[in-house]
Amino acid sequence: MPKTESVLVSASIVVTAPTSDSLPEDAMIDAHQEAFLDSVADRLRASVRDLEQESWFEQDLGSSYHYLSPETHFPEKNAGRCAECGRWTSDVDEPDFLILLVIGSTVDGKLVCNECRYHGDETANGAAKE
Repeated sequence: MPKTESVLVSASIVVTAPTSDSLPEDAMIDAHQEAFLDSVADRLRASVRDLEQESWFEQDLGSSYHYLSPETHFPEKNAGRCAECGRWTSDVDEPDFLILLVIGSTVDGKLVCNECRYHGDETANGAAKE
């Protein structure tokens, strides 16, 4: 039998979640937003159930979420949209790098994802611009 080891495989998605203009200053999320995020997590867990039947599947470890919008949560978070293509990215050279986002760097004062930095329009065409 071949030698094996456990490997954590993660996938990330960014969703547009509802917000509330009436949140108290000390509140992180409201009930509507929490219910929405829980429903997204439930759907992701349901999609993993098919994998549970595979011999190589070990364990579903759960899900988590990080707020990315600096206007509403954590302005110091190391996340932003690529100046070229608009994808969410995190600067690998700065503290609190978010490994689940596209790797990026600050170049000439602008945050750019590595795809745009190194490949320009070759990969940026597939990204969603806003």
